[in-house]
Amino acid sequence: MPARLDWRQGQSGGERGWLSRFPCILSSPCLGVGIMNIMYVAVTERTAEIGLKKALGARNADILWEFLLEAVLVTLLGGAVRILWGTLLGFVVSAVAAASKLDWPFTVPLNGVLIALGVSSAIGLVFGIFPARRASRLDPIEAMRYE
Repeated sequence: MPARLDWRQGQSGGERGWLSRFPCILSSPCLGVGIMNIMYVAVTERTAEIGLKKALGARNADILWEFLLEAVLVTLLGGAVRILWGTLLGFVVSAVAAASKLDWPFTVPLNGVLIALGVSSAIGLVFGIFPARRASRLDPIEAMRYE
């Protein structure tokens, strides 16, 4: 069997482990700014809807939680897709290595998957706060006039 899916605790490999995490650490703020811009666009497009909800009795906290949850779900879904693509790429590399008679086992450490999903959720939460606060502070009358 050339490649197997192994959910055991992975060995990070010391220096190589930090080197492989460095691009992810650098790209996280860029992803966060992208999420923030997407959420600002969502707030702008749904301004009249927010005004109507507030006019019908929705509290600021309700609107805030709605947009925070949306930001977290978007980043969580994006993180899951990236994990799936990374797993597929790892499997392909392992299969090619096995075909070349190299010993390169295919493993997906469960702690790495959980950390990646946690970081994705945290990015959505942190960078979704400002658009969510903006949405929750809209004046209902002014928001309903907006088109």
